Amino acid sequence: MNLLTNCRPGAYLKWIGGFLAALVCALMMTMGIVQPAWADPGPPSQRGIQPVEVQGNPTCSDLLGPIPMLQEFKINDPFTGQFSDGDLTVDITVHSNGQGPNFDWVSSGGEMISIFVKGGPRGNNYDYDGTGFTWDNFLHSPVNPNHGRFYGLSHISFCYIPGEPSIDVTKTCAEQTVNNQVVTTRNTVVLDNDGDFELTNIRIREDQAGASCTLTKVGGAAANTALPVGVWVSVPNGGSFDGNLIVGESVTLEVTCTGGALNLANKISGHGDWAQGSVMDMDSSNPAVECPFAPDPMVSIDKDCPDESDVRLMGMGGHLVVEVCPEIVVSNDSLTEPLSSVIVTDTQIPALSGGVQVGPLAPNTSVALGADLGIDLCYMPSMPEVAAFDDHGTSTDPSDDKYLPSHSGFLNTASVLAAGQFGGTDTDSDDTALRDSQGNILYLLDEFGQPVPDSEGNLIPLSECPLCAPCPDCPN
Repeated sequence: MNLLTNCRPGAYLKWIGGFLAALVCALMMTMGIVQPAWADPGPPSQRGIQPVEVQGNPTCSDLLGPIPMLQEFKINDPFTGQFSDGDLTVDITVHSNGQGPNFDWVSSGGEMISIFVKGGPRGNNYDYDGTGFTWDNFLHSPVNPNHGRFYGLSHISFCYIPGEPSIDVTKTCAEQTVNNQVVTTRNTVVLDNDGDFELTNIRIREDQAGASCTLTKVGGAAANTALPVGVWVSVPNGGSFDGNLIVGESVTLEVTCTGGALNLANKISGHGDWAQGSVMDMDSSNPAVECPFAPDPMVSIDKDCPDESDVRLMGMGGHLVVEVCPEIVVSNDSLTEPLSSVIVTDTQIPALSGGVQVGPLAPNTSVALGADLGIDLCYMPSMPEVAAFDDHGTSTDPSDDKYLPSHSGFLNTASVLAAGQFGGTDTDSDDTALRDSQGNILYLLDEFGQPVPDSEGNLIPLSECPLCAPCPDCPN
């Protein structure tokens, strides 16, 4: 046997002693004098891992030395199927082609360090340390020099560290508020290292369009980091967070988003690196469930005649007619929600008879249809009939249902229908009936202080828009 062409230290212990053989072989390999004649591992795997041919039948510890937590999962006479040792689960697909038998693998439950493929008197070792790979294709045993094809698959040893990296993201809505047309949603985001390896370079990413989001707290400490949509952003150190997450550690963040829509379900992803790669997770808040905001538009309308000149007599076509010009004010009584649509209707006023859009209207603001919007609110009601009254305002004909000109009322009603910026509607109406401080309608009273009914038994209301303005200082 030629020592120079078959340099295998372990095989010559019988001949020259283990120490001498190892020393000679090491010197020859280092100096590049010879290469083992049997070294033909064949081509690399699909993912570019070039195997190294190893003599004999080594274990994972023989190949890799003392590595904490290192385990070996050995599968004899491998065939297509799924295999597990309780920690590592491996799916193997065995192929056979012109080059000989080979296989593909996919694993979970551990960090793959190397794979040793035994076939014939030797085997191929595939080094996956530091790659983070959980799959590869076209692994094989060394080339048989007798026919140039791979040896058969005697066994496969998966050398791995058990466990898997993992990051868990939980996002919940903590508060949702509305100010004018801006909706602000404050979210709580918890990043938890629930895997088996330390995570570094912790990042988050907002994926929901329609809102502008900012990282406002990290580990309980204030922050101000913008989160552009779809961009990974590193979580800065803050409070209890030092930039890394050891196994079992978590960090709580606050993410504040503003937009123009209620119940926006913001999606956020978390990302962390570990020794062999990276992991990520995604979660979405649900403000509609966690922070429901009920739209509550509030609108009111007020119709009156604040000035004596709002009711006047005027000549038209040789007749004396009455013209009433009330003032109508619409108010958004909500402190937070805008009104996107505000429609006012008054069937007696020509300009409002078909309904007029006077919105939108900001929160806690009012608009006067005549003074602010220039809408003509004047109309000409029918002239009320007048009976004969004595000095006390009592009809001289008890059967007469006509009443004093000073109390002739024009009580047509103005109404408003409003839609809120975030959904929902509200309505209100008002006429020009004269009311007390509690809002109760005041009626015409006789000399005994009793309401005066008309011939049909209806009480006669007093009006804020009378034909003649009352004169409290005038003698009866």
